[in-house]
Amino acid sequence: MDVMNPGQTPESLAGDVLDSHRALARDRCRFLIRLREFDLHRAYKGVGRGPRGSVDTPAWLQSTCGIPRDEAREQLRVAYTLLNLPRIEAAFEVGDLSYAKVKALASVATFAQEASLLALARVMSDAQVKDYCVRLCRESLGQTGEPTAESHRSALRPQIYSAPISAEDTGAHAST
Repeated sequence: MDVMNPGQTPESLAGDVLDSHRALARDRCRFLIRLREFDLHRAYKGVGRGPRGSVDTPAWLQSTCGIPRDEAREQLRVAYTLLNLPRIEAAFEVGDLSYAKVKALASVATFAQEASLLALARVMSDAQVKDYCVRLCRESLGQTGEPTAESHRSALRPQIYSAPISAEDTGAHAST
């Protein structure tokens, strides 16, 4: 176990902690990308405990890595959602976003909303992003159960985190 060097300052130790946190995010992103590739190629069929491998990726992860099936399904959901959110994936890949933020964003973000939600996530804590996304999801469900452009705009006008939003960000088209 590493111990703080006698000459190490609290500032340098804080820098080490931050660097490690960013490295965890980068590694988690790399894991999700590899997991998505594994699933896309149906690699679980060729490896595993049975003669024909596993029935699916969550089953393979459970038997091989000990990851519960529900958690494995959630990780796959996030991994596949990132295919449609290239800016969020890029920020995650360099360690700018934690998995907690990415998971919350993946539950509500669309390609059209990605830039505005990413900007908010960069200045919010993990808990704030999660709470915001839960609220956005609840407020954005219209009569059809689908998010509406107006509900997204209103959700992006919280008391503390106000940010201008354009029709382009929400995917809405200006009427003439």
